[in-house]
Amino acid sequence: MNETPPITIPPASSLYKTRLHEGSSSRSSLCGCWLPEPELSPERLRALVAEAMRDPEAVILKEDRRTTVLRTRLLGRDVMIKRYVLTKLSEQIKYAFRHSPARRFWAAARTMQAVRIPTPEPLGILEEYRLGIPIQRHMISEYLDHSLTLRQWIETSPFNESAEHKAAAIRQLLDLLLALYASGLYHRDTKGENILVTHHNDPSHRTLHWIDLECVQSKTRPSRHDIIRNLVQLNGSICHMVSKEDRMAFLKFMAEAHPWVLQPNTLQTIRQWTQRRLDKERHETR
Repeated sequence: MNETPPITIPPASSLYKTRLHEGSSSRSSLCGCWLPEPELSPERLRALVAEAMRDPEAVILKEDRRTTVLRTRLLGRDVMIKRYVLTKLSEQIKYAFRHSPARRFWAAARTMQAVRIPTPEPLGILEEYRLGIPIQRHMISEYLDHSLTLRQWIETSPFNESAEHKAAAIRQLLDLLLALYASGLYHRDTKGENILVTHHNDPSHRTLHWIDLECVQSKTRPSRHDIIRNLVQLNGSICHMVSKEDRMAFLKFMAEAHPWVLQPNTLQTIRQWTQRRLDKERHETR
């Protein structure tokens, strides 16, 4: 009798769960860590983070009601600080019982670092509670200077170059996505703005990095629905800059690992979901 082969647990699945608790301390009023100097106290780190965020030369990269992302200097490092502020009581209560976006970001970044999936180096995390309720969190990582988002990169170079360079760029993007799946991680918002490209003018050193890692989940194996969702996110974020032929080339490469992506019903689903996504974005920006 043939035995059912055991399910292979990808390397990141258990590691991610461990990293979720790294640097935490049972809901104390302040907890965190700074990896380059593990002996640095959370109190000292809080003071330094506040000072870095007030620095006149700090640059705000993104800001909305819940988050502020800025580039600044901290302990001699060029860093990105992402601050999550919970202003609504419902949000504070929600994250008193579940892992915060900052904590998920930290776990994903530390896990990717361990399994050698490119992402900006995680440096520190800082969490502040009041009466057991989270007030604000900070995630600190390396700032990648001279980088472009995938969307910016596509606008400026590889798909206007030779067929050989174009095929290499398509394959590199696919390899980034498949490496994440193989590790046991899944990014719920795989769009052109959530991938950074460094050394973009040098194909031999060019690297693609995952960002916005609070959207990462630990999964043994992504479902077809998960994969289609990622394809729709990528397609919707760059489809106006990439020809239909180039997008089909990406799917043909992907079919080497997942043959079903070329099935007519799958292609139709990708087209329909992409159009629905674009229609929703146009409605929201009016």
